[in-house]
Amino acid sequence: MTDQDPQVLPLTSGVVRRRLTVAVWWSALAWPVLALALTPLLLWWLDMGIDDLTTAEGAAGVVPAVVAVAYFSWQAAGSVRAEQRTIADKARELDAAASLPGNEAALSRAAHDFGTALLSAYSPFSTRLLPRQAAATAARQVLREAEAEDLKLATVQFVQELARMRP
Repeated sequence: MTDQDPQVLPLTSGVVRRRLTVAVWWSALAWPVLALALTPLLLWWLDMGIDDLTTAEGAAGVVPAVVAVAYFSWQAAGSVRAEQRTIADKARELDAAASLPGNEAALSRAAHDFGTALLSAYSPFSTRLLPRQAAATAARQVLREAEAEDLKLATVQFVQELARMRP
């Protein structure tokens, strides 16, 4: 398989969905893990001990931090779901453009936008949601097929399955 004439897309819709699902969970879990990891440092800096947190005053002092961590977790998961929605929306646009005969410009534009959505999917921690090389190869192949106005069946199925993806 060469880069110029790939036979199979390097990504499948199942892989994309699984990676996005895992990213949602890890993005949401990262904030509590970071908070727990930094708690001893914060307690040391505030000259407090674990025993101080077991009192009513100590527990009441922790509540705002817990709320903030929960909010950041929710926002992180929402950010990944927004990337998932963007990929699904661009896949729907590409599928719609592919179904219209004689619409070369819209098909090319939709393929470009879809490829950009695959390549620009990042987590809130600035990590890629999809493997760069596989996403770039898939984006190039979809764009090449769209510009040749010859979307292969495997490509159409890949795009349609991503279009049905729900965040």
